Amino acid sequence: MERAEIHELARARRLVTRELSPFNAFYGHADLLRRYASIKGSRPLKAAIEHGPTFFPNPSDPDLATHLPRYFCAAPGQARFFEEHALHGARAVAIGAPILYARALASPKPFAGRRLIFFDAHSSHYATANYDVGATAARLAELRSEFDDVVVCLYWRDVLLGRAELYQRYGFRCVTAGHMFDTQFLFRLVEIISSASIVLTDRLGSHLLYALALERPVWLEQSSVEYELADDAPPGTLGPPKEGEVLDRAAALFARRVEIVEPDQRAFADELCGITSLRSPGELADLLAEAEASYRSETPARSRLRLEATAAARHLWNAAHW
Repeated sequence: MERAEIHELARARRLVTRELSPFNAFYGHADLLRRYASIKGSRPLKAAIEHGPTFFPNPSDPDLATHLPRYFCAAPGQARFFEEHALHGARAVAIGAPILYARALASPKPFAGRRLIFFDAHSSHYATANYDVGATAARLAELRSEFDDVVVCLYWRDVLLGRAELYQRYGFRCVTAGHMFDTQFLFRLVEIISSASIVLTDRLGSHLLYALALERPVWLEQSSVEYELADDAPPGTLGPPKEGEVLDRAAALFARRVEIVEPDQRAFADELCGITSLRSPGELADLLAEAEASYRSETPARSRLRLEATAAARHLWNAAHW
């Protein structure tokens, strides 16, 4: 991507959506599920959607406070945890990670050579990931002889922080899947990951699971990263200490430089992003219809009014300030 293109995809924007749960519109999840299930129109979904794979039980997860009657998450383990801790009695259903649905709808172009895609420890609205870009670039340079192409994939926030220019100074091409409020995010990510022979990363994250879901081998080479939290960062932004248990498992599984996704690695990804929980278009359409019916019959009128009024106000304000 050229500098202008990567910055245009990553540019800051507001979340303009009619979804009752604003998290549903992250990465285009709601639009993606409607499209996969062949549901016309943009009626808000009546299920809350997990906005990212869950690596550890998180009692402070804002999804637990949803007033919607259903919760769609990636994996059965998270569904069980959610139902035990949901504040308003929502039922949880594992449907697999949204990238599985993007893959089903996409037609990624194959890359003719051997390509390494590197995903770094990324920043977010509330946390800036700081690490030695020079040392990372030196490591990527060491691997150049093994590949026809080496590409750095950056999260939108890091593009805005100027990290693409840093890698480009070391001679590396950079790409991005776009802003998290862009409905085409997952389709670009499928294209990027599918072009890889190997995915390399220095941090456990959704990109590692998504690469495995797309049958791309992952090499995990951990590096030192320090996070700087914004003053308005919500509690638990970086997750509780239990994240370390999963990180230790990942470090053991993905330290191996293998050329295929091995069974124990696939099992790890399935446990966390529900590869085998993927629903057919008909099954997903039925689940969405059941959530709609449950919303009318189970959600108290006062909660429906509050959800719908808040969503309408948010949509109008964000659209006016786009």
